[in-house]
Amino acid sequence: MGALLIRLLLLPLSHTWDAQTWINTFAGLAANANPLDAVRQPYESMRALSLLTQASGRQGAYYEGWAYPPGMLYLYWPLATLYGALGGTFGVVFPAQPAFIAPAVPLALQLAVRLPVLAADLASLWLLRALGVRFRGLWLYAFNPLVLLVGVWTFDSVAVLCLLLGVWLAERQRWLLAGSVLGLGAAVKFLPALGLPVLVIAVLRQPLPAGTRACLALATTGAAALTFGLLVSPVWDGLVYVVQFHASRFGGGLSWGQLWATWAQADTARGMDWAPPWQLYASQWLGSLLLPLSLLLGTLALGVRALPLPAGMLVMLLAFFAGSKLVNEPYALSAVALATVHRSRLDGARSFAGVYALLWVLPFAYAMLNTPAWSFLLSGYQILAPGSAPGIGIWTDAYRQVRALPTAAIPFALLATAFVFTTVGAILTLLFARPSAHPHQALA
Repeated sequence: MGALLIRLLLLPLSHTWDAQTWINTFAGLAANANPLDAVRQPYESMRALSLLTQASGRQGAYYEGWAYPPGMLYLYWPLATLYGALGGTFGVVFPAQPAFIAPAVPLALQLAVRLPVLAADLASLWLLRALGVRFRGLWLYAFNPLVLLVGVWTFDSVAVLCLLLGVWLAERQRWLLAGSVLGLGAAVKFLPALGLPVLVIAVLRQPLPAGTRACLALATTGAAALTFGLLVSPVWDGLVYVVQFHASRFGGGLSWGQLWATWAQADTARGMDWAPPWQLYASQWLGSLLLPLSLLLGTLALGVRALPLPAGMLVMLLAFFAGSKLVNEPYALSAVALATVHRSRLDGARSFAGVYALLWVLPFAYAMLNTPAWSFLLSGYQILAPGSAPGIGIWTDAYRQVRALPTAAIPFALLATAFVFTTVGAILTLLFARPSAHPHQALA
């Protein structure tokens, strides 16, 4: 009850840029009576706005709109339709990027956007308990500042729910269902797909005849691919466009790419809006090499070192963080959930306690600086003071100028460096620590 109450109390808070994405997405979904046409609309809007961005000569070739797989759109369509039918207002806004805006989101619309997230958070707590997390661990997860922040920000909680459900099913030898659930999670956010190699390795380690193991591994992979394919097939062209967008992004966030971004910001007196420095293109190019290499090394390590499923999936997530050119703060939620399970099975061993803390403290600190913290209050403030938008615009424009100063990027580089070292250290700790004594010993 307390976990639900605090999330309802946080309802007026919202992320700045992403809030307008949810507003625009809900408005587009509500305007289409056909659900298949509705889920295509956000991708068509992104493509059209990207063409306008290119025509205006702005930085980059893409407009950052709905840049996700379509899974959440299937959940959002009935909510958006109901909200519109009840007379709800949207307040559609498509700002020219790059921009720092703070739209006022009606509380009823906030609730509609957050309902799947609230349900996923509560269901995740149940699954964490089913996976052996004790009540103290549940309490720490339910009221973890990063977990609460991500619930305010975006819908990663739904992908985390699929990831945890996949682990729960796999530990009970229900491999095809586990694969299907990971495919479902990948249709919400791509990260749960990283769990599939772990499932396949776990299947191949089962005490079964070699032919049976091979067929079961193929069937598990097929179940994941089929589930994912069925959900994304109506918007396949749009999803390919989204993947191209992500491939084109510059490095930053809680990754080594942030070091290139900091160098770029310090190396030029020009603004980064119109002429991106070469360092940003270097981060883009290196990311296309380092990420596949990091994931390959993670998979090979799991092939050599048998780990319990939650630890194995955590290794793959951390390998993604270590190799990716861009790691946004909400991505860490999946790692925190799996680390909660792993830490509980270690009985809170000190060897992992420090790593566990850094996995959420560093992303939370980065988000508080990056978003920044006070900007989450701006939507609710505009509801209380409807005429405050011009003053907020002046304030956010001034803040954006401060963020462009060369020295402003240094704290972000320090936090990103610390997070990259944390991910590498966590991988080594997981690979070489003593095995779990949990009764479910399905190994990856």
